[in-house]
Amino acid sequence: MRFQSKSLGLFVLVFFCYLTLFAQLSIKFDLKIIQSQKAIKLNLINPSVLTCSVDKKIFIVDSGDSQIKEYGNNFNYIRAFSGKGEGPGELSGKVFLIAANGNGIIVVVDILKYNFIVFTQDGKYQNSFKIEQNDFFPESIVLDSNNNIYFLTSSKLFKYTDKGKKILAVTVKSKKSKENFYYMYQKYMTIYDNKYLYIFFNDEYKIEKRDLQGNLVSSFIDPTFERIPYQPEEFINKQHELAVKSSPVKIYPNIASNIITYKDYLLIILKPRAKWKFKKRVDVFDLVNEKLVARLEDEKFDLLNNCTIEQNTVYSLQEKSDDWYLIKSVLSIK
Repeated sequence: MRFQSKSLGLFVLVFFCYLTLFAQLSIKFDLKIIQSQKAIKLNLINPSVLTCSVDKKIFIVDSGDSQIKEYGNNFNYIRAFSGKGEGPGELSGKVFLIAANGNGIIVVVDILKYNFIVFTQDGKYQNSFKIEQNDFFPESIVLDSNNNIYFLTSSKLFKYTDKGKKILAVTVKSKKSKENFYYMYQKYMTIYDNKYLYIFFNDEYKIEKRDLQGNLVSSFIDPTFERIPYQPEEFINKQHELAVKSSPVKIYPNIASNIITYKDYLLIILKPRAKWKFKKRVDVFDLVNEKLVARLEDEKFDLLNNCTIEQNTVYSLQEKSDDWYLIKSVLSIK
């Protein structure tokens, strides 16, 4: 009788665990982009990047006239500042990165000139500084609340003050072979809760969590992910043929074009390469439990490709018939 009681108790425990696990697997993760009616046609020539401050001001770098255009959260035009040239606060390149924070600064990286330009949030030039050219091609940039600047290159994470003083340089690269051009896949970075940096590696689907001193806290790698080496377009097919001869290779055409944090999730926005027709996809990574919880496909996710987010409001740039529009959408996760 005692044996039967123990067996029954064990059965109930196992059954309860099964139900709990089944319930967890049955939870439907819902991510929606609710496009608002608000969209405005902008007087932009060739916008490249945009960012948003915590008070929901939007800053757009227009490569066409080398100006930074500022808009309010209701799309009201505020000002334009900077301009083309070699003088203080002027932009001279064609490739830029931009970041803003809630502590009063905007940082624009004139990539081809190795130049960091710092503005106040009312558009006034503050200072600029150049950094060493070795291993320099910034791929992503973020700011913390103390106005420290973090940026990634092909193999390092740097931290500078807004005055140009280097605080740290940490090696950050994947295990993929440089000889096969894996390193040319762009990395993306975002800051979470002003405590951690999350870095996404396009070449091997790795997510690294680092503290603001550059120390590695944890990492996640998707074991199902494979990537062919990055090559110029004319070499891709040849490289693929060689790879297939040596071993089976799964071509993974979706390349991350952005990562953003929303609540306690990291949203990895993936888009297909030009010649492969796949739907836009968002992978959802749980920052608390450090695991992928959803892979979602929706054409609306295209709004996240060139966007910035503050709280649950997404501001994105979209080109339609050679005109540029700023679109305001609401992001919902359940």
